[in-house]
Amino acid sequence: MKNCIGIDISKRTFDVHLLTGSSDHHFDYTPENIRKTAELFLTAKPELIVTEATGGYEIPLAEELYAAGLPAAAVNPARIRNFAKAGQTAKTDKGGGCPHHCPRVWPMELPVRKAHDDISSEIRILVVRKRRLTDMRTAEKNRTEHIRLH
Repeated sequence: MKNCIGIDISKRTFDVHLLTGSSDHHFDYTPENIRKTAELFLTAKPELIVTEATGGYEIPLAEELYAAGLPAAAVNPARIRNFAKAGQTAKTDKGGGCPHHCPRVWPMELPVRKAHDDISSEIRILVVRKRRLTDMRTAEKNRTEHIRLH
């Protein structure tokens, strides 16, 4: 896979690495830059775009890529780190483990997603949020079992 793009996403910025030409780009995470990036990727015609699944920060960019019909996959960063631990080489940067060199970091096929309609996206976000709140509630219940007032 030669035409691959890796994206590191944080709350306020995202970094793009185009494997073809080995070029790096840094963007502020704004709706305008998300649209411009999707347009750039349409002209680059990548075989795969890999983003880190970073606690929901990846959703606006990923949804734009899916809507543009681009082959994008959001990957759990822990899975990328596991490949690195297994002897694969993974570029690490200030973001912590981006799939910049995705053919080497991710040698297997990734599930490429299609665009969701607005309702499906909203439901998916709410389901994830409900799961996280349920987990937090369970954790707090477990903690209160061990509280001593004396």
